[in-house]
Parts: sequence; structure tokens; C-alpha cells
Amino acid sequence: MKPKIGIPECFKFENYKYAVKKHDGKVKKLYIGDEVDIAKIDGLLLPGGIDIHPDYYHEKKHAKTIFADDKVRDEFEISLFNEAMGGSLYQHIPDQIPETLPPLFPDFPIHKKLRVDTQHDIKITAGSRLYQII
Repeated sequence: MKPKIGIPECFKFENYKYAVKKHDGKVKKLYIGDEVDIAKIDGLLLPGGIDIHPDYYHEKKHAKTIFADDKVRDEFEISLFNEAMGGSLYQHIPDQIPETLPPLFPDFPIHKKLRVDTQHDIKITAGSRLYQII
């Protein structure tokens, strides 16, 4: 059975939909502001975008943090995956943890500057749920 992946509506929704379908998944578009029954999807893809307002994780705004002050979207995505469950966010990776950036991309993420899609390598931990699915 093909897994059903929930993806919130976003600027490049069709790109994400294409990628999921290319890998034999089904897509459920999640509309911002609607209630979503998480039990009816097998996975959740949160594509990112403008930064989540730092008020949501009780931090002061970093000088380079960019947010659209779109509380409806923030609250919708937080309800889907609540980073308030003890997690935190880096607001500006190049300043806060520059040692994690790939050496080929010193001004990471360059694809945002060029407004093009790129591919990113990932490592899947053996024994993880994703490893078992794949």
C-alpha cells in the first residue's frame, strides 16, 4: 500500500507532490486553517519557508531572522508538528553553528538566494522508522 504523505499548502507544493509521487507515495494537501486528522496520513512533510516567529519558542529575534508574521500558518504547522515539545530552533545557522555548513556552500543555503531547487544528501539511521520504511 502506498504511504499517504500530508503536505501543507505552500509556494512549491507541486514540486513536493511530484517528488512524493515519484517515490510511489500518495499526497494529501493540507489546507492552512483547516483541521487535519493526523491519523489519516502516514507521514508529514513540512517544507519550510519563512522563519517561525521566535515568540513561539520564547527567544528574542535574531538580527537575520526573517518572518512574515503569519501567525495563522505558524499555528497551523505547529499544530501538525509541535516544536514546543521541548525542542528549539536555530534562527540563523550561518551565525549560530557555522561549523555545520558544507564547505562548498559557505553562504548556505544558496538555493534560497538563487530561488532554485537543489538536492541535499541525507543520512538515514539504521533501525530508525524511516530506515524500516525504505
